[in-house]
Amino acid sequence: MDMANGDVQSWLRDGVAAVKAGNKIEARRLLLKVVESDEQNEQAWLWLSGVVETDNDRRVCLENVLTLNPQHELARRGLEKLERAAQVEADARMADADIADTQAEDAEIIVRKEYAPISPAAAVLYPERQVKEWRYRDPTNLQQVPEVGVASVSTYDDVWSRETAVCGYCAQEIDEDASQCPRCQHNLIEKRYRYEKPSTNLHLFWILLAGLGQFFLIQALYAMIIERVLYGAILAGVWMVAFLILAVGVYYRQTWAHIGTIFACGLLLLLGVINVLLPLDFSTLEVQLTGIDPSIANFIGPFAQGGAGIIRALQMGTAVLALIFAFLLVTPDFDKVDEQLRAQLDKGLQYGSDYHAAARKYVQKGLLATAVLHWQRAAAKEPHQLLYLRYLGMTYAQLGFYERSLDTFNSALQFTTDSVKKEEFKQLMQKVSAKREA
Repeated sequence: MDMANGDVQSWLRDGVAAVKAGNKIEARRLLLKVVESDEQNEQAWLWLSGVVETDNDRRVCLENVLTLNPQHELARRGLEKLERAAQVEADARMADADIADTQAEDAEIIVRKEYAPISPAAAVLYPERQVKEWRYRDPTNLQQVPEVGVASVSTYDDVWSRETAVCGYCAQEIDEDASQCPRCQHNLIEKRYRYEKPSTNLHLFWILLAGLGQFFLIQALYAMIIERVLYGAILAGVWMVAFLILAVGVYYRQTWAHIGTIFACGLLLLLGVINVLLPLDFSTLEVQLTGIDPSIANFIGPFAQGGAGIIRALQMGTAVLALIFAFLLVTPDFDKVDEQLRAQLDKGLQYGSDYHAAARKYVQKGLLATAVLHWQRAAAKEPHQLLYLRYLGMTYAQLGFYERSLDTFNSALQFTTDSVKKEEFKQLMQKVSAKREA
């Protein structure tokens, strides 16, 4: 008996934890096991009322709580709320029945998100706050271009409802290998990097080049202060500037910087090898910097003995590493391919705001058809967001799809009770209608 009671308590504890975690299915399973084993368990009936699927089941659970404890205020208030909700729903059904004969049946997109209750009171009294749901009736039944999933069939016979490639600028149907749009005359072939984002190796590569530039800066200072020679400082300064410029070019993925780095590092190593095999003495050509206070060199000199050799070793080692990166690791980062500017969705986007931001970016580039696809997806993900519908309708109109534009604005009117916004969308519809008639 004690073991059975222990199981019941364990199920109850785990069931309550599942409710708080938002796992309604698991919570319902565990709490049903509790009430099947112990019909007098008031807490189990109370928590179960927050995770059952229908109002009738909730009513049964709360009535059982009141049977066990007639003074349970929370259960009583929950039942009263259920009665009020049932009356409101009945009135709504009657109103819907009155207008059902005058409305066409539109495709409906349902967006639903569940939240975990924070307390038994929230689970019992406010179950509707645990679930947010948007119902979107879209008379345009927006379709996407190929590779984009849709949930309905478009009533329009245009490029948005056919599986065909379209120009990213003007939405004109194009061939798979077209290099120019026959309608807007835009060039449809663009050179793009094979990999959109630079690799970690590329970041390390430009850091190596920047490091080489700093080593030459140190060499220039060493030549000026310790060795007090002019030409050595100038030569080191030239190398420093060259490698810093190459580092900036590599950072921005410029092909000339990649090729220039190979040439510069190769030349540096070649000069180093020549200097080892055939050491030349250029001391007679050097100009002494007599303007620098010799006391500085006398003070630093003991600490900088052999410094020139260490600096050159660091330069050679870094140049070897840079060449390895240039030949073996970062070449794909500079590889470009021809890509047709057809209308298509960006990969990796998740939220409506992501698609909206991408659409704005494409509008700035003049790629209106590509922007339309992103606003279509943004509106499908967040159909209550009037901003997305506004931009979508305006872009439809710019591309000449006036019927779709009007339907989109009409959809927006269904989502707002704000008189100012309603008037704004009505004015947009009037402008589009006038443009259609022109």
